[in-house]
Amino acid sequence: MAKYLKITTKGELLTIDTGDKYADLEFLYSQTMSEMIQMIGIKGATMWLDEEGKLRGRDVNIIATDLYEQTYGPYDLIVGDVILTGDEDENGNLLGFSDEEIAEMADLVLA
Repeated sequence: MAKYLKITTKGELLTIDTGDKYADLEFLYSQTMSEMIQMIGIKGATMWLDEEGKLRGRDVNIIATDLYEQTYGPYDLIVGDVILTGDEDENGNLLGFSDEEIAEMADLVLA
Protein backbone atom coordinates (compact mmCIF):
# COMPACT_ATOMS: atom_id res chain seq x y z
CA MET A 1 0.00 0.00 0.00
CA ALA A 2 1.28 3.46 -0.87
CA LYS A 3 0.28 6.29 1.43
CA TYR A 4 1.26 9.91 0.98
CA LEU A 5 0.67 13.03 3.04
CA LYS A 6 -1.09 16.08 1.60
CA ILE A 7 -0.82 19.45 3.34
CA THR A 8 -3.49 21.89 2.23
CA THR A 9 -3.52 25.67 2.41
CA LYS A 10 -6.40 25.31 4.89
CA GLY A 11 -4.07 23.59 7.36
CA GLU A 12 -5.36 20.06 6.75
CA LEU A 13 -3.08 17.03 6.85
CA LEU A 14 -4.63 14.36 4.67
CA THR A 15 -3.42 10.81 4.16
CA ILE A 16 -3.89 9.76 0.55
CA ASP A 17 -3.87 6.00 0.03
CA THR A 18 -3.20 5.00 -3.57
CA GLY A 19 -3.50 1.30 -2.85
CA ASP A 20 -0.92 -0.71 -4.76
CA LYS A 21 -0.05 2.18 -7.12
CA TYR A 22 2.89 4.49 -6.62
CA ALA A 23 2.57 8.24 -6.99
CA ASP A 24 3.42 9.42 -10.49
CA LEU A 25 3.49 12.81 -12.20
CA GLU A 26 -0.21 12.66 -13.04
CA PHE A 27 -1.01 12.05 -9.37
CA LEU A 28 1.30 14.87 -8.24
CA TYR A 29 -0.17 17.29 -10.80
CA SER A 30 -3.73 16.49 -9.78
CA GLN A 31 -3.07 16.69 -6.02
CA THR A 32 -1.21 20.02 -6.28
CA MET A 33 -3.49 21.36 -9.03
CA SER A 34 -0.45 22.31 -11.09
CA GLU A 35 0.96 21.96 -14.56
CA MET A 36 4.59 22.35 -13.51
CA ILE A 37 5.85 20.60 -10.40
CA GLN A 38 8.78 21.38 -8.12
CA MET A 39 10.39 19.06 -5.59
CA ILE A 40 12.17 20.04 -2.39
CA GLY A 41 13.93 17.65 -0.01
CA ILE A 42 12.50 18.10 3.49
CA LYS A 43 13.66 16.12 6.55
CA GLY A 44 13.62 12.60 5.10
CA ALA A 45 10.78 13.30 2.67
CA THR A 46 10.19 15.05 -0.63
CA MET A 47 7.76 17.96 -0.86
CA TRP A 48 6.05 18.37 -4.23
CA LEU A 49 4.45 21.73 -5.04
CA ASP A 50 3.17 23.94 -7.85
CA GLU A 51 6.24 25.57 -9.44
CA GLU A 52 4.09 28.44 -10.69
CA GLY A 53 1.94 28.77 -7.58
CA LYS A 54 3.04 32.31 -6.78
CA LEU A 55 2.37 33.44 -10.36
CA ARG A 56 -1.08 31.87 -10.13
CA GLY A 57 -1.88 33.66 -6.87
CA ARG A 58 -2.18 30.50 -4.76
CA ASP A 59 -2.72 30.92 -1.03
CA VAL A 60 0.26 30.61 1.31
CA ASN A 61 0.56 27.17 2.84
CA ILE A 62 1.56 28.06 6.40
CA ILE A 63 2.32 24.49 7.50
CA ALA A 64 4.40 23.68 4.40
CA THR A 65 6.24 27.01 4.74
CA ASP A 66 7.04 26.19 8.37
CA LEU A 67 8.31 22.75 7.36
CA TYR A 68 10.48 24.39 4.66
CA GLU A 69 11.84 26.90 7.20
CA GLN A 70 12.75 24.10 9.64
CA THR A 71 15.08 22.77 6.95
CA TYR A 72 16.30 25.84 5.04
CA GLY A 73 15.46 28.92 7.09
CA PRO A 74 13.09 31.81 6.35
CA TYR A 75 14.00 32.31 2.69
CA ASP A 76 10.76 31.53 0.87
CA LEU A 77 7.00 31.03 1.12
CA ILE A 78 5.36 27.81 -0.01
CA VAL A 79 2.02 28.33 -1.73
CA GLY A 80 -0.73 25.93 -2.73
CA ASP A 81 -1.39 22.39 -1.59
CA VAL A 82 1.66 20.13 -1.34
CA ILE A 83 2.28 16.38 -1.30
CA LEU A 84 4.95 14.67 0.79
CA THR A 85 6.40 11.41 -0.49
CA GLY A 86 9.18 9.15 0.69
CA ASP A 87 12.36 8.31 -1.19
CA GLU A 88 12.53 6.52 -4.52
CA ASP A 89 13.12 2.80 -4.71
CA GLU A 90 15.71 1.21 -7.04
CA ASN A 91 13.16 1.36 -9.89
CA GLY A 92 12.45 5.07 -9.44
CA ASN A 93 9.04 4.57 -7.80
CA LEU A 94 8.05 7.23 -5.26
CA LEU A 95 7.65 5.40 -1.99
CA GLY A 96 4.87 6.22 0.41
CA PHE A 97 4.82 6.18 4.19
CA SER A 98 3.71 3.64 6.76
CA ASP A 99 1.01 4.67 9.23
CA GLU A 100 3.74 5.15 11.83
CA GLU A 101 5.79 7.35 9.49
CA ILE A 102 2.70 9.43 8.67
CA ALA A 103 2.10 9.95 12.40
CA GLU A 104 5.75 11.00 12.82
CA MET A 105 5.50 13.39 9.83
CA ALA A 106 2.29 14.85 11.26
CA ASP A 107 4.04 15.40 14.60
CA LEU A 108 6.96 17.06 12.82
CA VAL A 109 4.67 19.25 10.71
CA LEU A 110 2.53 20.30 13.66
CA ALA A 111 5.49 20.92 16.00
